[in-house]
Amino acid sequence: MTNMYTDTICEVTLENQNLIIDELDSMCNQSLSDNDLNNKEKLATNGIVDGKLIYRSYDYSLDDNTTLTKLLNDQQIFPTNYLCSLLYGQDGSYKPHSDKHRLLSIMYLKTDEPATTNFYESKIGRKKGFYEFDEVDLLEEKVIERNKLYLFNHQTVHSVTDVYKLRCNISINLSNIE
Repeated sequence: MTNMYTDTICEVTLENQNLIIDELDSMCNQSLSDNDLNNKEKLATNGIVDGKLIYRSYDYSLDDNTTLTKLLNDQQIFPTNYLCSLLYGQDGSYKPHSDKHRLLSIMYLKTDEPATTNFYESKIGRKKGFYEFDEVDLLEEKVIERNKLYLFNHQTVHSVTDVYKLRCNISINLSNIE
């Protein structure tokens, strides 16, 4: 993997990418299954807005998938954890925000929706929670394609639009913020 940093997002290619994607698919399938069972052991967050579930994530340790961890470590990629995110497309969008704890990850989209990830510059500085659209200026739009890997900067303000079904993606978290 070349570029280890991006201001927003960029596609990356890894050694043994097909094997890595197989492992990521398996973890996403597990999270989708757990979603039905409400697995509290791996449940990391439930995002509820106005009484509606809009987001759920499952946290997997490096030991939860030693095959994936080895495939990554063999090419000098040392993840902190794996996070599978389920985004419920109730109104078609997930508002602008920056993540609380994640800095940089390699992201993989399991579902095949053509959702758009939008990146913004804040007009008002850092903010906890969601931004209103009049508080940000659009920097970049990117359609994240299925079966590809992307280096993703979670600290850039971002949103997702065109989500009308359940969206499932997994992040190989590379660094966190304290």
